[in-house]
Amino acid sequence: MANILESRRKVLFVDDDLDFLEVIRAAATATQHHWDILIADTTVKAVAMLIEHSINLAVIDVNLPVLDGSQFLTLLNHQYPSTIKVMLTGVTSESMRTECLGNGAELYLEKPRNQAEQEILFTMLNEVMAQRPDEGFRGVMQQVGLVDVIQMACLGGSSAVLEVKSARKRGEIFIRNGAIIHATAGNNSGQEALNRLLRLKRGEFRTKAFVEPPQESLSAHWEFLLMSGAQFRDENMHLGEQDTMFLTYLGDTSRTPAETEAKITEGAELSEATEYAETDASPGSLAPGGSTAGEGTEKVGPTDKG
Repeated sequence: MANILESRRKVLFVDDDLDFLEVIRAAATATQHHWDILIADTTVKAVAMLIEHSINLAVIDVNLPVLDGSQFLTLLNHQYPSTIKVMLTGVTSESMRTECLGNGAELYLEKPRNQAEQEILFTMLNEVMAQRPDEGFRGVMQQVGLVDVIQMACLGGSSAVLEVKSARKRGEIFIRNGAIIHATAGNNSGQEALNRLLRLKRGEFRTKAFVEPPQESLSAHWEFLLMSGAQFRDENMHLGEQDTMFLTYLGDTSRTPAETEAKITEGAELSEATEYAETDASPGSLAPGGSTAGEGTEKVGPTDKG
């Protein structure tokens, strides 16, 4: 009996329309015998439910009062990263769809208006839970480093896509049966992309269901790949975790690079810098303002923006 109870999925519906919640609970209870249905008509009650229970799936109304659904979604992503989130709306909006999916919702669905649409909703919710195995992991990196997360997946022989993001960088690491087969970070792929992700000191991660990557850019054993990434990180510690910032000077273009560097050293005319951007570019690629690194663009020390 204990195993049966533990295998039941806990699904929380959050909506300020109590009548809608009661209809959904009755319909779900009648058809989804492996779900434990919880309802909350305020975000305060929803948080209490999340604290008291281990919720597998939260289905959230977009138009909640005081704290709207999108804001509540952001809060839940930080506090309950392992809970799957699905957004419901009475009136669809492409901008809201983009915002919700970008903030971590797995699905953005219309509210069901009849029994047939209820069945479709429950089918979609079942599918999204099936794609997220209970034994998987999802979280925010704080005291745990990215290398530790990758090691756990590889040692366990897992297959997953590890999505990694920091304030200014994001990428994906594809792990199949405990082997790292592909990595992306911005426009980079393979070992270079993996190195850039392993260089991050802080950020967030989440595991997604494994899908085959567009290419297999990595073939070495995962331990060797991580060792290479650690060596790259150690050799480039002076660069900080982010990339070099370039300042484009649009004031006096008559100066030579040496004269401009002298001005920077003296701390003079920094107010002339009107554009800046972090870039993964190597020397010779375009920097802001259309100039290339080394041509009217001066490299100004490492930065660590976090």
